[in-house]
Amino acid sequence: MTNAANYGISSVAVEVDWREDPFTISIRNGHGPPNRLPDRAFGSGAGLGRILLNVIEAGGTMNLHVDDTASVLRLALPRR
Repeated sequence: MTNAANYGISSVAVEVDWREDPFTISIRNGHGPPNRLPDRAFGSGAGLGRILLNVIEAGGTMNLHVDDTASVLRLALPRR
């Protein structure tokens, strides 16, 4: 949510689906692609890099899809 608030220019929608295993969390930020991600996005110990490390440690997956209308971050995490 912090990344969406910091780098987005529109509303943010969060969807959690607990029906399956793994469960999914999708965060959609309605905007076009950013001109560029900040240098610290993948390496400062925060932001997308930290999210990815946490998801991998939990045995999940992360997907970031960006097009002209939105950015969607989708996490799939095991229930354990």
